[in-house]
Amino acid sequence: MKKAIVTLLFSVVFLAVFAQITEKGPPPDKKRVSAEVVSVDVGDKQISFKSEKGETRTLRVMGKAVDSLKALKSGQKVVLTIHEMHDKEERVSEIDSVKK
Repeated sequence: MKKAIVTLLFSVVFLAVFAQITEKGPPPDKKRVSAEVVSVDVGDKQISFKSEKGETRTLRVMGKAVDSLKALKSGQKVVLTIHEMHDKEERVSEIDSVKK
């Protein structure tokens, strides 16, 4: 009887953990975008940029890219790596300066 209860509890815990893992879905999608810096907000970890298509957008910056914000200047050409997260919000994970 004890063995059956332990097996049942183990199965329930395993299924709950498995459900949480699969609920997150696939890893985030990423794309590289050539852009011109419009402005940066180091405190809020955000970058505003103008894409090659002329669209101006503001996105949150994450990870190592946050350290790059301090060195960016308005008008600077960059290549951004943008991830679409699980919550469908896009965030910048890499900022590469374009050499002239």
